[in-house]
Amino acid sequence: MNDKIKNFIHVHYISIPVCIVLCIIACIWLYADRASNIDTTGIQRATTEVDNARQYNRRAVEDNRRARTAIERSQDVNDRIERTITRIDESNQRTEGAINRSQELIGAARANADNAKRIVGESQRILRDADSRTPESKDATTE
Repeated sequence: MNDKIKNFIHVHYISIPVCIVLCIIACIWLYADRASNIDTTGIQRATTEVDNARQYNRRAVEDNRRARTAIERSQDVNDRIERTITRIDESNQRTEGAINRSQELIGAARANADNAKRIVGESQRILRDADSRTPESKDATTE
């Protein structure tokens, strides 16, 4: 039996140390695996916090987009309001011009009415004078 072992060792002289080294590495790995009680809860918590931060970041990005859209819409509304205010100002200026023109026309109409009243008064006076002369001229022609 010793000859068989010697012959086996002689034939496989390189594989025996390799097997021994592999066995030693396996034993060390098994011992380290059982002996190591690495606490991974910190890593798990950190991973959870990173996931939460990603979700918060996504929400913040969405909120920023909505805010940007709202700002753009409010700028459009402000522009429309400014244009409307400008049109209202122009309309007010036209209205003031029309009021001033109406006041001028009212003044002219009053002056015309006063002139017409004066002319009507003169016409009535002329007619009265004519009426008073008419009987005199009728009397003179009848005689």
